[in-house]
Amino acid sequence: MLKLIRFYKNKEVLGILLLENNFVCFTLENKEKEVPIGKYKLEKDYAGRINDRYKEKLGNEYSILYKLDTSSINRTEILIHIGNYYYDSQGCILVGNGIVFNNGQYSLVFSTNAYKSLYDKLNKIDIEKLYIEITEV
Repeated sequence: MLKLIRFYKNKEVLGILLLENNFVCFTLENKEKEVPIGKYKLEKDYAGRINDRYKEKLGNEYSILYKLDTSSINRTEILIHIGNYYYDSQGCILVGNGIVFNNGQYSLVFSTNAYKSLYDKLNKIDIEKLYIEITEV
């Protein structure tokens, strides 16, 4: 199971992502559109504008995204994807291998590397057993 633990909130929401209690990467969300605390089933997303971009940029191997089953919270399309700034997220979870503070805001760095690493890890797990739990410290 994935666990997202949020540890900072301003206009951006920072967190860490753990897989089976092992650190995977940092996360960033837009505070105005952050995902509610809870446990969500992960599903694969096979089609959409981001999928097409990733297919072109990263190849077929990384063109299928992971999304949260949001039927319980009346939201659609909460994806886990590449991005550096909170405004890159319209309610999704961005991933990165580091955090920097510049011009009064936090952002992620090495997002593509973090995404590919997370993707490779998640693809080794049976999709029926994939959940993400979102909490705060």
